[in-house]
Amino acid sequence: MDGAAPHIDVRAVHVNDAQSLHELDNSFDTDRIYTLRVQWTVRQGDGNPGMVDKPAWAFELIETGRRAATL
Repeated sequence: MDGAAPHIDVRAVHVNDAQSLHELDNSFDTDRIYTLRVQWTVRQGDGNPGMVDKPAWAFELIETGRRAATL
């Protein structure tokens, strides 16, 4: 990546997404436990007439622990 933040569109799931969701690869396992932190803010237009206040979402995975190894 060139260092720029990726642009990600977030939308509600739709019934037409069912097949794609079913095909997601979830065959991996991990010993890490994560919490998903979601923040929502309104970006201010800074007085620029061409910039309208827009909602902005931020998603962050925070490692909150590890699972004990199972034998």
